[in-house]
Amino acid sequence: QIVYSFIMMPGTLPPSYVRFITKHAAKEPYVWRAVQEQAIRNWNGLPPARLSHLKPTPHAHHCGVTPCEFWHPGYSCHVHPFTVLPNAYLRALGVYFPVYLIPAILVHRTKLIKKPSIRLWRKLALGVGRSALFLSLFIVTAFSGACLGFGTTGINTGPVIAGSVWIGGLAALVEKKSRRMELALYAASRAFESFGRCL
Repeated sequence: QIVYSFIMMPGTLPPSYVRFITKHAAKEPYVWRAVQEQAIRNWNGLPPARLSHLKPTPHAHHCGVTPCEFWHPGYSCHVHPFTVLPNAYLRALGVYFPVYLIPAILVHRTKLIKKPSIRLWRKLALGVGRSALFLSLFIVTAFSGACLGFGTTGINTGPVIAGSVWIGGLAALVEKKSRRMELALYAASRAFESFGRCL
């Protein structure tokens, strides 16, 4: 629901959440608007045409029923995830480093600073690395799932997006079991809020 809403109905998500996903998805805003425009055209049975959101871009000539040509130009749907994952991981490290470090300093400052504990620093690094992997995999697999949906059905529509981006949720499996429930509750609250606004 969250990734579907981000693409098709971003107004149903809090603006800060849209900015967060936009930053981590690392695509120009026109890409998302064009994906949405194309999906709506296809769903309404309109013939392929040039997309208005692509007019001032290098992809102005695009006239098709799937967005892959302008979504990941120069890369196949299979290669694209591997090209974006390293940078997605680095961006995610920037999110989780303070999330783990600040509470650790507040709770364990003696062990971290005055009497450094290798075990504690290792645990901290593992937590940051694992959570950054979750976020980067979530972004990459959700949008790769959409690509898989487009490739399987041969068309971009809202239902195809909704039926394929859920795969990103599997990224939670890289997190510790104790964190999975927190993530599920946080995502569920956003998803239900967005779903309610979609109705």
